[in-house]
Amino acid sequence: MPNDKAPDYTTKTTRPWGHFRLLDQGPGFIVKAMLVKGEQRLSLQRHTHREERWTVAMGNAVATVSGVKHALAAGDSVVIPRGAAHRLANPAKEPLMVVEVWLGNDLREDDIERLEDDYGRVEFAKGGVISGPPKDIKIGNGEKEHVVPLKETKHIEKHPGGRNWE
Repeated sequence: MPNDKAPDYTTKTTRPWGHFRLLDQGPGFIVKAMLVKGEQRLSLQRHTHREERWTVAMGNAVATVSGVKHALAAGDSVVIPRGAAHRLANPAKEPLMVVEVWLGNDLREDDIERLEDDYGRVEFAKGGVISGPPKDIKIGNGEKEHVVPLKETKHIEKHPGGRNWE
């Protein structure tokens, strides 16, 4: 039986870095508009089941794909192959608007492996997820746990404009 629920094109989904809205979806694709707040960036992440394409509609971006940084201006695009580590950053104080296209046969929000995250949303191989900025991270199964202070887990990268990402 087909899915009778129509996509919600009006809902704004908020994230720590900004928000996104669904623009369209169909078999094998999803299109979103993402607004990235000034001087914010998304997780360094990868996906198992989809490739993505980012096109800058407004502002300037730095897209890192498989370790290569691409400076993008309005009208520029970048392709993120399935499985490639990638990150989108807004180096400016002004908002960045990007159109994101997902392509693949299995398109789910939970198809994400966060490798680094500025907002404390790091996923561990055994399925544990940290939500929100914790003070310390507990790693283990409850029987054998150790606490890693968050300051030891942060990766600080120099921003192209001279700002430290923390």
